Amino acid sequence: MASFDERNLVDDDPIFWRPDSFDVVFCRNVMMYFSPEVMSAVVARISRALAPGGFLFLGHAETLRGVSHDFHLRHTHEAFYYQRRDVAEREVNLPESMSAVLGPKPEPRVGSRRRST
Repeated sequence: MASFDERNLVDDDPIFWRPDSFDVVFCRNVMMYFSPEVMSAVVARISRALAPGGFLFLGHAETLRGVSHDFHLRHTHEAFYYQRRDVAEREVNLPESMSAVLGPKPEPRVGSRRRST
C-alpha cells in the first residue's frame, strides 16, 4: 500500500514516525534548506522510521555526507539513493516494486564515440 502525506519534517510526531513503519521515503529538495542540526535530526527520525533495508531518495543537490552514517549510498539505473545500513553488506537486489519506480536498466555502452575532424 502506498500513502502520500504532507508533513512538517521538523515536528517529532511519534505516531507518524513509528519505528520500521516505512519501506521507502521520498524527500526530494527539502533538506537542503535546513540547518545542519535540523537536517541531522530529520535524517535520524527518517532512519528510525524506515524498515530494515528501507530506501531514502533525496534530491540531486542533497547528500547525507557528514550528516549521517545510518545509510549506504547506492547507485542503480542511473539514480543515487540511500539504503538503511542495518542490511548485511551485499549487492542490493531491488524488489520488483522498486524496479518499477526506477524504470528499465539502461543497456551498457559498447565501443567509443569519436569526433570527426
